[in-house]
Amino acid sequence: MPPAAEERLAERGMTVLPDVVVNVGTYASRWTLFGDVAPAPGGVGVQRRSMREPVELMLDRAAADGTTPRPAAHSPVDDRLPLIAEHYGCHW
Repeated sequence: MPPAAEERLAERGMTVLPDVVVNVGTYASRWTLFGDVAPAPGGVGVQRRSMREPVELMLDRAAADGTTPRPAAHSPVDDRLPLIAEHYGCHW
């Protein structure tokens, strides 16, 4: 979805979760559905719990920063870039 469309929906009170976050759950479901990964006991619950933390982090960050979820989803990565560069070397 184009950022302008997300902004217009946000102005109307609608929250759009960015694909960069929600597609993680889609891929995890696909891997177990088609047998690429054996389903874990309670797999759906495990997936739900593992997705809840990053989604809540993103939504809390968006509320705190006064932005839509998309820029908030990138913020944790931006915050950690110095640590990543320190550990693995500069990537840019």
